[in-house]
Amino acid sequence: MRAVLSLATAACLLLSAAPAQAEAWGRVTNSQFSYSLIDLDPEDGVTPSISFQPVQTFPQQAPWGRYNYWEGPVFSGEDISGSGPGPFSMAMRAPHARVDGRASGDAADSVALELAVRADGAAAGEDLRIHSFVVSLSQGFVLSPNTGIIIESRGNFWGKVDRLGESFDGGGQLSLTSFDADGNRSTWGRGEFLLASLEPGESGEVDRDYLVDTMYWNQSSEAVEGTLDLSVFAYAVSPVPEPAPLALAALGAALVLLRARRRGGRSA
Repeated sequence: MRAVLSLATAACLLLSAAPAQAEAWGRVTNSQFSYSLIDLDPEDGVTPSISFQPVQTFPQQAPWGRYNYWEGPVFSGEDISGSGPGPFSMAMRAPHARVDGRASGDAADSVALELAVRADGAAAGEDLRIHSFVVSLSQGFVLSPNTGIIIESRGNFWGKVDRLGESFDGGGQLSLTSFDADGNRSTWGRGEFLLASLEPGESGEVDRDYLVDTMYWNQSSEAVEGTLDLSVFAYAVSPVPEPAPLALAALGAALVLLRARRRGGRSA
């Protein structure tokens, strides 16, 4: 049976006000991913269990990262480092992945992932617009028959912005998705959370812990395979009347896709 589970730990993003210089820093740390298993049929003789394994995920083997939605290059591999256009730099500490749990009670910490980014405004008059960032870490799982699972993720979002000329929103979601034999997918459950929201002209520091959870009951007599996606993302919107057409088009397309995904999840 094909086991596919993805744990996506994502993102932090850099903002820049154009044409004036701006500075911003951001970091997201997923400090705890835990789960508990529930035996839904104690008399069937099956011990609740879940198995994990690394999997291939879009667009490259995890972990992977991309800034400015689909405009920027992909960074991938267990030791990610790279540089983007202009005065932009990104470094990501390789995750220490250990997925562990027990049939009941608390589960152990499993994934720690940190992303740090910094931009120092526009160089030589360049209109630098880095407005989003996403990173992902993936693993696969198979859940035993007649087993319920409760999954919880804890982490911290930290960001500092000076002379912000754009509005900023950051948030995330935790979702469970299954796959059938034909590769069709359906979403079991989803939890969403808001990390930060700043209006144009606001400067300051955001330091917030987040906690999100979701659950699924596998009430069938067969094991089920699926994905677990934890996404933490951030994005900025340029003020009018000086829009950046390509940046705003990319942002709009990404938001449309996100909304479509949410609607699809609710209807599944």
